[in-house]
Amino acid sequence: MRARSNPDTWQVEICEGNAPVLQYNYATVEPGVVLASIAEPNLKYAVPRSDYIHPLYGPQGEILTKDWSKDHPHHRGIYWAWPEVDWRGQRGDLHALQKVFARPAGKCDARSGPWFAEVQAENIWRWEDVSPMMREQATIRVFRTMAVGESSI
Repeated sequence: MRARSNPDTWQVEICEGNAPVLQYNYATVEPGVVLASIAEPNLKYAVPRSDYIHPLYGPQGEILTKDWSKDHPHHRGIYWAWPEVDWRGQRGDLHALQKVFARPAGKCDARSGPWFAEVQAENIWRWEDVSPMMREQATIRVFRTMAVGESSI
């Protein structure tokens, strides 16, 4: 199992042999040209995001997740978020990317090994993308494919 970090993009790719398994997007991903395809009422949700998995690959190499949906642009691969975040008398939504955002803290380590590959990342939840409100430690561990009944111990 191999975890490979791109120092320019802060994306971490986990592979089993030469086959990609997933990509963790640690750094902030901008909407870019996708904005032109999103309907006006949904544009408020098409904002930069980070701290999520996309793509996730299936056993035959097919991409199982989507990013930047036209009708729900805040949906992003696999992510973990609270739909309601209350802070200092206000309510935000990390799921819909409104008022509260998970942003990279500058600590993202990738580790490879014979049984699994791992990403450990630190993110700061920021109110209005400015004021820090919470520190998040994310660990993503991907184990190699094993035969039925095979044990990693």
